[in-house]
Amino acid sequence: MDLSNNGLDHVDEIIELMFNYIGMLKAEGPKEWIHKEQGAPMSLAINAASKLRYIPFEDILSSSYLLTKYDPERIKELLDKLTPANMYVRVVARKFKGQEGSTIEPIFGTEFIEKDIDEVTMQNYENALKTSHPAFRLPKKNGYIATNFDQKPREPIKSDHPRLIVDDSWSRVWFKQDDEYNMPKQEIRFVAQLYTKILALRFFSNSGFRALATFSVKRHTTQIWLI
Repeated sequence: MDLSNNGLDHVDEIIELMFNYIGMLKAEGPKEWIHKEQGAPMSLAINAASKLRYIPFEDILSSSYLLTKYDPERIKELLDKLTPANMYVRVVARKFKGQEGSTIEPIFGTEFIEKDIDEVTMQNYENALKTSHPAFRLPKKNGYIATNFDQKPREPIKSDHPRLIVDDSWSRVWFKQDDEYNMPKQEIRFVAQLYTKILALRFFSNSGFRALATFSVKRHTTQIWLI
């Protein structure tokens, strides 16, 4: 963890917050839907291809991971080991150079001080592990993650051009079946004329991006285009 200069003056408080978060994870328990979150297919393919020279083909997908399946008991076992008693803290910064009682490492000449964490601080860490913090919570379940990948039957009639399937006072909808790759795709365009300021869309669109449902925004003199 990288700390600012101010953060170095609050190491104990930061560690307490860390145990607040671990305690929240223990209280919430393992969530299978997090295990099934959408990954990045392109990155997975590139990473897998780069390993073919060194790793047997049948082990490519599992070679980088210890958890190859959703195992809530193993997750709980790991969380139970994340305790203050099992913790080793190392704080590295130039500001500690030349402190009284420091020791010089004989090989590289690194200066360090080694000491036990006092009982009061350890008790604070233990209390933090059992105390909830209002700022820490699991993210909401992403409603955009697909679960049904069955494609609808293809239309028997092929066409080289999109056809208009809805044309009313609210919308005009065009449809073109992908006859070459049979990939499910859609593009929806909205045009809105704005008379006031709006919040950033990134806050609301993050779940969609993680599910690979992307959009772009383009400016116009009096309008925005959301594609």
